[in-house]
Amino acid sequence: MVDSQGRERRWLNRIMWESGRTLFCTPAEVFGKGINPFYPQSDEPPARVDKIHVGLVKALLEKSWCAETATRGKWSSEVPSLNQCKVSALVVQELLGGELLRCDMTNGDSHYWNRLPDGSEVDLTTDQFRHIDGKPLRETVIVMDRSYVLSYPDTMRRYAILLQRVAYALWGEPE
Repeated sequence: MVDSQGRERRWLNRIMWESGRTLFCTPAEVFGKGINPFYPQSDEPPARVDKIHVGLVKALLEKSWCAETATRGKWSSEVPSLNQCKVSALVVQELLGGELLRCDMTNGDSHYWNRLPDGSEVDLTTDQFRHIDGKPLRETVIVMDRSYVLSYPDTMRRYAILLQRVAYALWGEPE
């Protein structure tokens, strides 16, 4: 397959890590001009990551969160996880598997986090609740379908940006 600049996708369609998941499986047109879903363009895949774990994913997300990945662009460098829960939960699911969980919040918003394949729950954006009025109503939890969550164009755009930034944080930016 060839990208919009005529470069061949070399390793991108290969399976990443042991999870059997692929990176950037959505057409480039969905991502917009600022996203390069064909990153990186090296002849060989980047160095293999032996084990993806929650600590590594958390560190990668913390380096990758920005206003472009936040819901409605509401973000603060003082509270990097602010409004990042949905796209962060999608990235966690992409890298570690499991289910997307969603609950209502006391302020009318919603909150997302993950249940991993081993049954443990992981919420990498909980620190945002010290800085906002709303609190999660965990008794309203439901499991969300990934394809449904990604059917919203703004969510898909923000997820694509965050996933690319996570890849950059892991392997470095292309030259």
